[in-house]
Amino acid sequence: MSNYTYQQIPPAYSEVQQSSIDIPNDPIANQDVFKIDCFVSETDISIRMAFIRKVYSILTMQLLGTVVSAYLVSYNETVKSFFMENPVLLISSFILGLISLITLNFKAKSYPLNVILLSTFTLSESVLVGFIVLNSSATAVFQALVLTLGIFIGLTVFTIQSKYDFSQMGPILMFGIWGLVLLIIVQMFIPFGSAIELGISVFAVFLFSGYIIYDTYMIMNRYTPDDYIIASVSLYLDIINLFIYLLRILDRDQ
Repeated sequence: MSNYTYQQIPPAYSEVQQSSIDIPNDPIANQDVFKIDCFVSETDISIRMAFIRKVYSILTMQLLGTVVSAYLVSYNETVKSFFMENPVLLISSFILGLISLITLNFKAKSYPLNVILLSTFTLSESVLVGFIVLNSSATAVFQALVLTLGIFIGLTVFTIQSKYDFSQMGPILMFGIWGLVLLIIVQMFIPFGSAIELGISVFAVFLFSGYIIYDTYMIMNRYTPDDYIIASVSLYLDIINLFIYLLRILDRDQ
């Protein structure tokens, strides 16, 4: 969810030859052909579409890996037993994923390190999701997947078609995240009742739905053309968290 300054001119826009005819005081002639610090929404349509394709292609690959992990744990007894017998994998995946995510925020534009970090982070998250669905029913996992996909597509279409400036949601959503983190910390020491846990899960579903709207708007309007990895990771985290809390609602008994 962080914005990064666009530092390099894309190859296709590296040099534009000056016209030999000087037209003084002509705003079009004196206008920069390409703004170095421009947002995606200010670029040529071909640049914009290439950026969007990159973001959603990366996101698709991330989600496919995570879905495969969830499916195997839910429907394959061998994989499920492996996860249950190796709890150290949970801790190591959490630490590795956290380190990868933090490093990726600083090295998102450093190829090929960014690809390695992205792959490591996605693999770690996929393993964590596998542990999360370990004690859930296969039916609840499937329902949560379908609901998550439906909500994501619906909110994406809504955001793209809307003319509203959703960047204003940022401070509110950040406040909501800190509230959720505080509740999770308190719950570690003071277990909540089922009604409060349900309320927290419903709150989280609305919170991460809001983040899907916010991040989609930022992708279409406020990111720069080389922020495609950070953009895809932002949406990926929104979707994963939405799935987790939908699963908690659908499978409360577990």
